[in-house]
Amino acid sequence: MQPLNIKTPFAERSYQFASLILILLVPSILIAQSVQLESTNLPLIILDTYGEEIEEDARIMADMMVISNGSDLRNTPLDPPTDYEGLVSIEIRGASSASFPKKSYSFETQDGSGENLNIKLLGMPKENDWILYAPYSDKTLIRNKLAFKLSLDQGHYAPRSKYCELILNDDYVGIYVLMEKIKIDGDRVNITRLEVDDVEGDALTGGYILEVDRDDGDSGWSSLGGNNIYYHHPKADQLEPEQRAYIRDFITDLENSLSGLNYKEPVLGYRSWIDVETAIDYLLVQDLTKNSDAMRYSTYMYKDRDSKDGLLKLGPVWDFNIAFGNNNRPKWWSSTGWGRKNPLSPYLFWWDRLMSDSSFTEQYEMRWLQLRTTSWDLQSILNYIDSNAVLLDEAQQRNFERWPILDNKIFPNPQVYYTYEAEIEHLKQWITERIAWIDSNISTVYDPSGGDPDPFSKWGSLVVPNPFLELATIHFRIEESSYTELAIHNIRGQTISRLLDDQIPAGLHAVDWLAIDRNGRSVPSGVYLYTLRVNGKLEASGKLTRLPR
Repeated sequence: MQPLNIKTPFAERSYQFASLILILLVPSILIAQSVQLESTNLPLIILDTYGEEIEEDARIMADMMVISNGSDLRNTPLDPPTDYEGLVSIEIRGASSASFPKKSYSFETQDGSGENLNIKLLGMPKENDWILYAPYSDKTLIRNKLAFKLSLDQGHYAPRSKYCELILNDDYVGIYVLMEKIKIDGDRVNITRLEVDDVEGDALTGGYILEVDRDDGDSGWSSLGGNNIYYHHPKADQLEPEQRAYIRDFITDLENSLSGLNYKEPVLGYRSWIDVETAIDYLLVQDLTKNSDAMRYSTYMYKDRDSKDGLLKLGPVWDFNIAFGNNNRPKWWSSTGWGRKNPLSPYLFWWDRLMSDSSFTEQYEMRWLQLRTTSWDLQSILNYIDSNAVLLDEAQQRNFERWPILDNKIFPNPQVYYTYEAEIEHLKQWITERIAWIDSNISTVYDPSGGDPDPFSKWGSLVVPNPFLELATIHFRIEESSYTELAIHNIRGQTISRLLDDQIPAGLHAVDWLAIDRNGRSVPSGVYLYTLRVNGKLEASGKLTRLPR
């Protein structure tokens, strides 16, 4: 695309911002206010489309300036550009978020001849593909950055991001997050770039990023479970037929393995296709944030050449605006429950199959415990939220003056908190409760009910908390009055305590174990087993882990 003729230099601009704009929102009509920005502590991005409207699915040309004078200096619309002054091709991005009055954009920086131009923006490595994400329904303005931070703290790549304020055609439009678009690059998804002549041998086997998302008419295919899988980078029209066929066949073979009888085996099973460590870390972020879009929308995965590992890796993480309790469905709003079943559209069946492998869930539990004692320490996460809230304190006032929504429910908000400070406190409280719940329930990470309030099948059991310090409670349900035995064993299988040995009525039951043996002596920290027998038949068993004092 050729650049537009430049009619007015940036130096001759006036920032008398737009008049009132009516925005129809359910359940009420809100008025977007005109706001004057004189200076800001955040970087400032100024876009000028010369009256042309930014569209979906078709890029237009615009001028862009980036002003960032440093962390200790203010930024004003009349300051000279510091990072960039030049052309971009830009379009609206997003699915449901595209219906919000505050739009998100994707753009490419370009030179005067319309070719892509790699540049550094706000300290991020050189590239030409960028996102201007518009936090709107997330009234903390923080959720995406927080999720990226959680993944980065695991040691993985997640898109770098910087807060900024945006002026579009002389109209102040609020706080945005400038962030990297997911693509193959040495500073982003660092895998071998696939070339047009890489159609055989080892060269064919790597250089792919795939995406699971909504059916948007793009070229892709349907997984065994009915999810849409797309060629993200390179796109389908940039791939040779051999390349498209190779990566699709690879995913098909993986899905056949996961759905087969031998899926748990080291050689014949999924471990020959999936990098387990990245899968665990990716899914842990989804579980911690309780992301209702997990493994169904905005889900990325990538594969390098076989000579460079060649296993499929899940990630990078992306799109958490309706995570962390920002969802009006009680199951997703609640800080409790695993919540993986979504009746609106199913997630990849891979998740259930991985979680039904005890060796996978044991690694999952251990990784959670490791993260909780290091980078996912609760106080560190709360401090990160607080530091972002302090950084945004001034700009959020302008943002919510421009978009006066704090006292309104915006889909999918579960409730209204009325002030920015209350939104931040709610997020911190939700995170605190969520981590506490997972700490107490990590040993039940495979929940085939998907977080149903009644997680028991005909016979079943659940231990809370687990791991525990002093007291663990074993919950179970029986369908009819039965002779029931509940016993605790050490790892050698020796019975050390009998908690129940009696006829009991049908229904739900809860039996406490105070971590003492049959002689009333406290047992040491470590792993123990329990067995539940009903009318002499073993119906449930599991492990309990007592933590050291």
